[in-house]
Amino acid sequence: MNRDIVRNFWDKMSNQKFDELSSYFKEDCFVYWPNTGEVFSVKEYIHVNKIYPGNWKIEIKRLEVCNEVIISVVKIYSDEENISLHATSFFTFENHKIARLEEYFGLDEDPPIWRNNKEIR
Repeated sequence: MNRDIVRNFWDKMSNQKFDELSSYFKEDCFVYWPNTGEVFSVKEYIHVNKIYPGNWKIEIKRLEVCNEVIISVVKIYSDEENISLHATSFFTFENHKIARLEEYFGLDEDPPIWRNNKEIR
């Protein structure tokens, strides 16, 4: 069931149905973005996604279950901005509601020149 919740969550995000996201969260949930050191309440998290520039689409690449945690890997991309990134998210659930969400982001880009020059590939 929690896997389906995560799938539905990403579908809402991909279709910019941000006003429908709050029902997935416990009221006292916090969302952590360690890459930038930010912590959001549910209301703040929804707001930051709502005002994020551009029209983004999300494609689930992987879903794993580890006890009470669902780990998702998604590709987030924008045709308008011609960029993409991957996010690894750790969803912790209580009574089928997201109790904690921790997300790590990495920009999709070419390997650095030093690795190409080292003939590693």
